[in-house]
Amino acid sequence: MNDTLDSLTITALGTDSIIINNQKKVHDLSLPLRYTVDSTALILHYSKTLSDTVIIYQTNVPYFLSMNCGYQMKQTINKVSYSTHKLDSISIKNAEAGINEKENLKLFY
Repeated sequence: MNDTLDSLTITALGTDSIIINNQKKVHDLSLPLRYTVDSTALILHYSKTLSDTVIIYQTNVPYFLSMNCGYQMKQTINKVSYSTHKLDSISIKNAEAGINEKENLKLFY
């Protein structure tokens, strides 16, 4: 089974923000979660006519790190909903989102 997408563009739902622009040979990626609301909605564009929408529902809890760094946000992924135009399924591998380079979500095509 092929675990690499030939090309991928990711945009934030309801905006013109391009998070990833036409990245080639995609097999993993790192994306931010919104911290001002409890969900992050992304559109995965595989071509001009084929895309899937992924909505990640998360809990955002601010915590004090230090006087120098101020507050950080602890984020926990609660559930994921998605369309299945090209995407088959998504599993939550590690619900604690962060910058620790652990795999949080696994996308199956």
